[in-house]
Amino acid sequence: MAYKNTTKRVLYRKKRASLKENAFILVFVLITLLSLATLLSLLRLEALKEISLARSPLIRKEASLSLSALSEWCRQQFLDQNKSYLILETKDIAIDCSLPDYHIIAYFSLESKRFNIITNDIFSLKNSFEDLGIPQKHVDIMVDSLLDWIDQDNEHRINGAEKDFYMKKGYFPRNGPLKTLDEIVLIRGFDPYIFWIKPALYKRITIYTSSAGANESHLQIYREELKVTYKGKSWCYLEIFKKEPTNIYLLYKRKIPCS
Repeated sequence: MAYKNTTKRVLYRKKRASLKENAFILVFVLITLLSLATLLSLLRLEALKEISLARSPLIRKEASLSLSALSEWCRQQFLDQNKSYLILETKDIAIDCSLPDYHIIAYFSLESKRFNIITNDIFSLKNSFEDLGIPQKHVDIMVDSLLDWIDQDNEHRINGAEKDFYMKKGYFPRNGPLKTLDEIVLIRGFDPYIFWIKPALYKRITIYTSSAGANESHLQIYREELKVTYKGKSWCYLEIFKKEPTNIYLLYKRKIPCS
């Protein structure tokens, strides 16, 4: 009889201990769920604040000042100061076209002063890239891959790349002339860092002019590069445009990294 009572007491204690342990786990789970619910509520409040801010007149006013609109504003200031784009035949020009709260510098230049990577020969291509400090082995890859990208066959040059190389990346070579500057970074060897950051090939090369640069239509192609600073933040923007007698025709526009 005593043995049975002892067994019952042991089982009773174990049961109480188990209930306490389960209660502790339940309390822990409830506290965790409550904390998560509180965190989600705070995040929702922050999201509502952001939505409210985005709808405020101040933000809408800033959004209306797009980079393309600022670029057009600076072109007008350029003409007001210089009367004609012809001055760019002798020198590049930077102007300050700032607005209240916006510090804006616009750089204007003639596109035909740049090296055309489509119309120049292989020797000139290699020399121009090596002059920028790019190693010769990498230059060989860039030049051969560029030529493979443009030609209409599927035969590799020694250091080039054709369809089988680009298939893994999800696209194919143009097999024809490049359409925009953006296309260049798709070509083997022309990675975005080399093109946009260092040595910033985009500043020195073009696809929009003839290497001769002699006839009037080539002299009408210009480049405008903006640097806009607002409340400590900076944006950079590039436009390449052709000046026609009564209109501006944009050949290329893009927000670019600020160097």
